[in-house]
Amino acid sequence: MKYHLEFDRDSDEKLYLQLYKIIKYEILNNQLREGERLPSIRQTAMRFKVNLNTVIQAYDILENENYIMKIIGKGCFVLNKSNIISDEENKPIVDNFYEGQIKIMDNINFAKGTLAPDYFPFELYKRFANDIFDAGDPGIFEYQNVQGISSLRKVVADAVEKNDIFTNSEEIIITSGTQQSLNTILNFFHQNNKPNIVVANASYPNALHLFKKNCNIYTISQKNDGWDLEEFEMLLKTVNISFIYEVFNFQNPTGITWSDTKKQAIIELAHRYNFYIVEDDSFADFYFGETRPVPVKSFDKWDNEKVFYLKTFSKIIMPGIETAMLVCPKKYLKQLILIKHSLGTTTTGFNQKILENFLTSEEFSEHSERVRRILKEKQEYLLKRISKIKNVEVLFKPKGGFFIWIEVSPKINLENFIAFCKESNLNMLNSSIFFPAQWEKNKFRLSFSSLTLEELEKGSLILKSILEDSINEE
Repeated sequence: MKYHLEFDRDSDEKLYLQLYKIIKYEILNNQLREGERLPSIRQTAMRFKVNLNTVIQAYDILENENYIMKIIGKGCFVLNKSNIISDEENKPIVDNFYEGQIKIMDNINFAKGTLAPDYFPFELYKRFANDIFDAGDPGIFEYQNVQGISSLRKVVADAVEKNDIFTNSEEIIITSGTQQSLNTILNFFHQNNKPNIVVANASYPNALHLFKKNCNIYTISQKNDGWDLEEFEMLLKTVNISFIYEVFNFQNPTGITWSDTKKQAIIELAHRYNFYIVEDDSFADFYFGETRPVPVKSFDKWDNEKVFYLKTFSKIIMPGIETAMLVCPKKYLKQLILIKHSLGTTTTGFNQKILENFLTSEEFSEHSERVRRILKEKQEYLLKRISKIKNVEVLFKPKGGFFIWIEVSPKINLENFIAFCKESNLNMLNSSIFFPAQWEKNKFRLSFSSLTLEELEKGSLILKSILEDSINEE
């Protein structure tokens, strides 16, 4: 047998998770049938050009979730679907991966939440890589300090100071991306009891998937300038909350940016009700105005910190660089370093050094400005075309980021709409992926970050035609 799907090498998601989702998708869609023997670990590694450990990790997850069974001396076999754990619950995650990550030829991909490869600073990466090799230090390929290379941490500390985050290199942890940062934080809060956490009623799907297994999740309604804080405080009066998670600037999926007033207010509430804030600042670099929106961390109190601040560099540079930063309250630093160490190997030194060279180069600011200019043009182009489509509404007009959050009229037959989109090779994410429980079926997210203007034009015309064909008859 052979696998039909491919990795997305541009994604910042770990390869073993991509492989796990590929195989799971093929099992759920009967491309791998009950009783069928999977290729050996070595064959699969050769097929996808990955190391053996990547395949072993993927097969282990599949076995734990009862998708496959390992028989010593014989191999791995697909189990009956009735044995699969939470198939209905997991299906949106599988759909998200298939539609948002795996490459499909000749389609308009409104699902993909990364920059197009054309915008990656490939020549700079090659130059910095050559500089590292020319330096002749083979130690860069050894396991590094679990906290990160000290010279990079100093550069990162200087960089975030421009955003009014005052820290030093000894208080920063370098991680292998947002997921590892979140895993580290979650393990910290999960040491004793299952934590109670709060997220927006539409939130980042990869974080939700992680939280669902480990937390009791509560949701809060959103307004144009952030959460409904009156609703949130009512919850705080009845439930002991461990932490909240939010992308405060250009949120995924809505594009909402919190007002400075609400950013200050959430810090005050954290002190009053003794909870922590996990701030994911992944999109703030993609602002379309004159200034970058400030992070919540900039309002944190240095003598009584409440914010765990995380930021990936993969989106502004390229997904494959797989490098992010984490700043936590100082009193918990040693604990988080130990937790990160327990989760796996250290972040690759080669990519850390390349990131350091990027951040200290003159070209980095030029690259960032170019990306912002291109994204602003794309967003305005798409919004103009969406405004001409009947029975849809753009709920928020973001001033940055990658996404537009759309609401469709009740007149739209959603089953027909989704089916027609797939038939027309137009990909978008089903809104269920953004909600931890009850989901708002009349909403969806459009990402414009990886599409050309021509593709946005074509996609908006297809979308208009599909929506017109999906009207419920009176």
